[in-house]
Amino acid sequence: MHKLDIKLIDYVIYNYYLLYNSISTDSRNINDKCIFFALKGKKFDGNQFAEIAIKKGAAIAVVDNYSIYIKNNNFFLVENVLLCLQKCALIHRRRLSKVKIIAITGSNGKTSTKNLLYEILKTKYKVISSYKNYNNEIGVPLSILRMKKNTEIGIIEMGAKQKNDIYYLCNIVNPQYGLITNIGISHIQYFKSKLNILLTKIELFKYIINNNGFLFINNNVKYLIKNFSYYEKKIIYGSYYIDNTNIIGYWKYINNIKLFEWYKNNLNNDIAKNTIKVNLWGSYNIENIIATISVGTFFCISDKIINNTITNYKSNDNRSQLINTENNNIVLDAYNANPNSVLSSIYSFYKENYINKIIILGNMNELGSFSERYHKLIINILSKINVRSFLIGDFFYDLKCNYSNIFFFKNKSIFINFMSKNNFKGNNILIKGSRSMALETLIKYL
Repeated sequence: MHKLDIKLIDYVIYNYYLLYNSISTDSRNINDKCIFFALKGKKFDGNQFAEIAIKKGAAIAVVDNYSIYIKNNNFFLVENVLLCLQKCALIHRRRLSKVKIIAITGSNGKTSTKNLLYEILKTKYKVISSYKNYNNEIGVPLSILRMKKNTEIGIIEMGAKQKNDIYYLCNIVNPQYGLITNIGISHIQYFKSKLNILLTKIELFKYIINNNGFLFINNNVKYLIKNFSYYEKKIIYGSYYIDNTNIIGYWKYINNIKLFEWYKNNLNNDIAKNTIKVNLWGSYNIENIIATISVGTFFCISDKIINNTITNYKSNDNRSQLINTENNNIVLDAYNANPNSVLSSIYSFYKENYINKIIILGNMNELGSFSERYHKLIINILSKINVRSFLIGDFFYDLKCNYSNIFFFKNKSIFINFMSKNNFKGNNILIKGSRSMALETLIKYL
């Protein structure tokens, strides 16, 4: 990522944004009078589709390839399209300086926490949150540019694949509030170690502290607190207990919290002293829920509204989603997967008092040289529990071994063929895998 540097051309393009208030980065989805940013990726070059975007109705196209640059009023040639998009977002953020922005990062639970927090805060405020999981150097600027003059709170999800990613995004977003859900083994192919993941995530905390903002800390994650204390010792007191005016340790809301059986999930919290019915599956969601209780309470949302919002919230994005088909009951948690999230899902599923359990897992991607180690770990864990498990993808298949309860399939098509020849009825099924596996497509066969 490059250092931000605002120039006149960026203000000109930003003024077009103010005029048309619509942006597209995909020539297949062009709104009339939108601004088309011709972004480049490993497998595509948006410059090649700029003229098509104009013909479809885009007001202007922002390009950075001179060889296909068309010299007319509809094209703007810049040094770097992505950098230009980020600069426009920075200008917009400075223009909307009164908007309170909550930045959320972490290895797992970012999107679930963001989605539930959005539902809670919108009961009192005008809120804009990151669209889906738009949390990278492209998605974050696009999320900022969705904010309006009347926006009161923005909730921005931040992801990272290398050191300084979070700090760079903070300089665009300028968040006054920060939350790290947890520290785990995600994108370790790029980070190489859990410590590097930690050091990148706490770039958010360091930015917030340096700008006199507020932090919401899961002070049950001792690895996070212990290592963060090396950088900000003044805020750590006693045994991992945080006590500072600008720092809220939200694990205190865990008192009396329990998640019960699948169809009777309840959350009992010490704020309202009553029972909240929860439509999210998995004990790991407790941390996401108490984070939103903490932030919602801080922003003066009443206990009753928080409780009702949590009760009525249902996931529909392949995360902790409960699905009842004609033949089976399914826990669909297949938006993404890393070792921590897979182990948490297996643990939650195993301890539930279900009958006829089945676990379906797909590859865990972006593990690099750690891939074999962590896929072996998952296989080893599954071999010790009495649950039929179906492992899909070459990472698992290459480690194929002879366990009575584990079955290996090189790809999804082979597994679908297997399902068609066997009885998959009357089961409680967990489905988990990386996004590229798209295991949600298995639902129609179950």
